[in-house]
Amino acid sequence: MRAKFNSTDFYTPLDTLLDCMMVEQGHPNASKILCDISIFLGSFMAYIFPLIGVFDLISNCIVAIIFLYYLVQHNRQFVYLGILAISDISILITIGWLRWFPTFGLPFATSGNVYYFISLTSTTSCKLYMFFQSVTCIFRGNIFLIMAFDRLLLIHKPLIFRKHSKYIVWIIISTVFIITILMSLPISINSDLILIINRKLCWHKHNIDLLIIYQALFSYTLKVIRWSRGRLQPTDTQTSKMINNSRTVTMLILHIFAFLCALPCVIAYLLTITLHRQNLQISEEFLRFLLLFLNIGWTLIFLQSSLNIVLYCFRINKFKQILLKPLTTHRN
Repeated sequence: MRAKFNSTDFYTPLDTLLDCMMVEQGHPNASKILCDISIFLGSFMAYIFPLIGVFDLISNCIVAIIFLYYLVQHNRQFVYLGILAISDISILITIGWLRWFPTFGLPFATSGNVYYFISLTSTTSCKLYMFFQSVTCIFRGNIFLIMAFDRLLLIHKPLIFRKHSKYIVWIIISTVFIITILMSLPISINSDLILIINRKLCWHKHNIDLLIIYQALFSYTLKVIRWSRGRLQPTDTQTSKMINNSRTVTMLILHIFAFLCALPCVIAYLLTITLHRQNLQISEEFLRFLLLFLNIGWTLIFLQSSLNIVLYCFRINKFKQILLKPLTTHRN
């Protein structure tokens, strides 16, 4: 039955519907497990993701405006947090709204009538999509890395930290963005429409495992390094006072939260890489489960990103004052 619906593409508009249709019709190849996974995946992407996605978009826009407009002169970390919010917005749009939602959410909600597979339309669209996806993900990881080194400089070399002009922050961010583009080019160049289970999928050709592992693990490794450094700082009196500083604690909480929310995606990508490299026969049930796990993993990342505004509100007084100022003004 699946052959009737764009069988040359890895995704079809009935991916979240066809398995349950086959179960209802008593098809000999029907699978109740696939039906349950399809219902959960379709419902999740059609009705839960939009709520998280809209909240994530609004909250990160507010965060970016507050940090990059109202608090840009107060602290270098505020600039990084504002840029981090912008990178989170770009990831949400690139992966959430342009890929996962039109691939699984819209078809499920409209019974397969509305759908769009952005990375499968042509080789060019595949390469462009993989490029922008890589840029957004790697840039986010690089921002975490900059924040880690900046906080490390504050703890161990506070005098050098204070001497640096705030304009250097923008030079560093611009340089890192250019480096991120260069780091993403090999991933884009080596991406194409390849056959998996006799269907087209936008993925890495030539089985370049190092690029795939790098894309999956880069930002996650940075979070691990930052989290471990936050736990292993020296304990002399001056350093302890600086570690207890609200901004340092805020950065530590942010990195730990991001570290935990990235776990499902990393596990799903590593399983995919391992199975692909060993040329193992993969059942469709297991492949769908990995896809479901990956979607939930990305949604966790979007949820973590959207909740950053709550963290900043509780941990950064200046941010809280600006955020709640319209409410207090209205009451007065």
